[in-house]
Amino acid sequence: AHPGLRRFRVVPLTDNVPLITAWANDVDYEWIFAEQLRNLVRPGDLVIGISGSGNSPNVLNAIALAREMGATTVGLTGGDGGKLALMADIVVIAPSDTMEQIEDAHLVLEHLICTTLREEIRRREIASIEALLGGRPRVPAAAPTVLEEPLNGNS
Repeated sequence: AHPGLRRFRVVPLTDNVPLITAWANDVDYEWIFAEQLRNLVRPGDLVIGISGSGNSPNVLNAIALAREMGATTVGLTGGDGGKLALMADIVVIAPSDTMEQIEDAHLVLEHLICTTLREEIRRREIASIEALLGGRPRVPAAAPTVLEEPLNGNS
């Protein structure tokens, strides 16, 4: 990490079970994500909503609030896209009516998003180092790995 390098702020809204339970019990399950976002989202943020049907009220309320607060929104959904497809700025629809297939497609997309973010962070770190050093850093290439014997023990 390098001082001054702008980092990505990533906040999952599903990892605090006591908070979700409290909102669901004391307010309404439909607001469990929107109420968390109310304290977190800033103009220019990216908010991703995931709903297999595209009609989950808790996700729709979060996307509506995020847009209202100036965030760009992404909807990952399935089937015909539901209401989420009409609300989000960017929509990816898994073209299936089978929830397991929709969830699998979303998982692939989530992995791609994480990989892309990691690559972008690395690219920014390299650019930061280059700027500090006044050019491309001199890093020796790693020697290739050569296997002397097959991995499965067969010749």
